[in-house]
Amino acid sequence: MMTDKDLEQKLRQLPLSEISVRVEGRPGHLVAEVCSPEFRAQGEAVRQQTVWEFLLEILTDEQRNQVEFVFTVTPEETQEAAA
Repeated sequence: MMTDKDLEQKLRQLPLSEISVRVEGRPGHLVAEVCSPEFRAQGEAVRQQTVWEFLLEILTDEQRNQVEFVFTVTPEETQEAAA
């Protein structure tokens, strides 16, 4: 069973600059947030494609099934959500 720390470690390997990663949940039900300024020029579909293509390469089927959602945001979007 993959833990939040396991998923966080894997997502930090994404080839994105200034990446920050946060993962919450319990094993088997994980939700992550990946933040990078590289997402600024990308729509949500492209952001999700970037992350999921990477995860499909490094996670097993069982591990992928444990990831419920990955939010992909820019630093500005993170600040707006916190305000």
